[in-house]
Amino acid sequence: MRELPPTAGLPRHMGDCFRAPEKPFTAGLRDWLGIPEPIMACSGTAAFVVALRTLARRNPGRSRVVVPAYTCPLVPLAVRLAGLRAVACDTLPGGFGIDPGALGRCCDETALAVVPAHLGGRASDISAVSAVAHAYGAVVIEDAAQALGASFGGRSVGLSGDIGFFSLAVGKGLTTYEGGVLFSRDPDLHAELQGTASRVLRPGLLWNARRVLELLGYAVAYNPAGITQLPGTRLMLGTVIERPSSRISGEWTTLYPFTGGSSSAYSSTSIEQKTWVIPHFYMTHQMNDRAWLGVGVFSRSGLGNGYPDSWPGSSALVNVRLQTLTINPNIAFKVTDRLSLAIGAEVTGADMELNLHPRFNSLVDNHGTLKGRGDALSGNLALHYLINEQWRVGFTYRSRMDLKVTGTNRWDKQMGMNPMQNSSLHGTIHLPDQFALGVNYQPNEKWNFEAGVTYFVWSAYKRLDIHLEGPNNDLLTDGAKQWHDYWGFNVSAEYRPLDWLALRLGYIYETSPLNEGHADFIAPTNGRQYFTGGVGFMWDKWALDLGYAYIKVRDVTYRDMGVLSSGGMELVRFNGRSHRSHAHSMGASLSYTF
Repeated sequence: MRELPPTAGLPRHMGDCFRAPEKPFTAGLRDWLGIPEPIMACSGTAAFVVALRTLARRNPGRSRVVVPAYTCPLVPLAVRLAGLRAVACDTLPGGFGIDPGALGRCCDETALAVVPAHLGGRASDISAVSAVAHAYGAVVIEDAAQALGASFGGRSVGLSGDIGFFSLAVGKGLTTYEGGVLFSRDPDLHAELQGTASRVLRPGLLWNARRVLELLGYAVAYNPAGITQLPGTRLMLGTVIERPSSRISGEWTTLYPFTGGSSSAYSSTSIEQKTWVIPHFYMTHQMNDRAWLGVGVFSRSGLGNGYPDSWPGSSALVNVRLQTLTINPNIAFKVTDRLSLAIGAEVTGADMELNLHPRFNSLVDNHGTLKGRGDALSGNLALHYLINEQWRVGFTYRSRMDLKVTGTNRWDKQMGMNPMQNSSLHGTIHLPDQFALGVNYQPNEKWNFEAGVTYFVWSAYKRLDIHLEGPNNDLLTDGAKQWHDYWGFNVSAEYRPLDWLALRLGYIYETSPLNEGHADFIAPTNGRQYFTGGVGFMWDKWALDLGYAYIKVRDVTYRDMGVLSSGGMELVRFNGRSHRSHAHSMGASLSYTF
């Protein structure tokens, strides 16, 4: 069992973290009702489960819990959750109270508890029920969830049984919008209830802390409408470390256009092993009961790839680096208690560098460096719908982004031939529209399942033209790509064996956007598979999440790929493939809940 957050509760303010009420709420209930200082839970149902688990621990040979035949459906569900058996007992004619005469037929030596209830504004006679229950050694748990403030025989209800509990949920006589109250007038039993509550409820918003990574990070970065499920203020800081690997093998053909001859050689080259560190930061804040603010700082996309300076394809590429940083503020609204809507803007900056080493003869042996920076503005829209307590669905749209890049092109040697002259440059890098749909299913407190599909509109990526502004600099103007739209499919599962531990597994499959007729070395990518695993640790208001992914990439085939040309003449051609492509990705995030 876990303590649920008051997702539909009153708004929180930062000042709540630094000042305490003049008189704690529990102390007020204690003085009003004349009971020991009660135990607070997130709901009356949670309080009831604590009571059942305490009694089951006390009496391991008993499993029968007698409840009224007409009662709140959460009562038998709570009994089942506690691993016990609910037995329905007839009620008195014309009322909701347990019939003492029928109760004797429902009890035996396995009876653990009897749960009389005060329902519909009608109080039950607890004394007659207690006499029968105690005769069988059963404990009376008085269900006064709907009746805080009511009295029977001049005395508050909830005080006549061995254990009593109230609900403070919306619609009850006294409400804090969510909450539950649990107590026993028996000091020893009350102490046991407190011990159970400290183990299973974990006060301090433990559930909130556990959910920070999957609700905060996922919500802000992928479905901002989900931040309406996060009360208070949350912060998360983390990083992802990636180490890719690939190999390019095939036949390199040098053409001699003036003589009509050629020569070929086979080569196999591995990309240089580099480690990339990608940080991220997320924050959400609840302004009131209907509006939330969120901001994410992350990298929406990037590219890093490099080869030895002496490899045969150096005329086209030695290394390439594209780093992006996106700041994504969002505002989210609860349209209804089930439907949330979010809208946000994405401000992205990019830094690009490309190095190449054309080598054709002793005269043409040069190093070129292209550097550029750019920025772009785009937007996102998200919907989140709570179907019921077990199912929820989300939809996200992120608009196309066109990064306008400007910079310089520099050569080690200034040569009076095309194209090796220093110049300025400009170009556009296209990032696609994205559509995502996800479904979450949580059948019980230990398991959580997710599935989703994403559609990337990469067909907008027709060309990558880098315009060199010198009179003869046309080296990189032929950048045809003609990529395809592609799909991504994901499934994941989380298992929580302990209150402080979560175990996660996932799988992602992506189709290929690449048009192999226009493949190049800049992005030797293709369809991918992700095999993921992770673990989460929670304590108090903190959460630490660790994850690992093995990324497997399909081979890319190159057919008659032109590598070096001059004056309209092709000089080097390549036939081969990129293979053994994979990457190791490790991530860590630390979260705190105010």
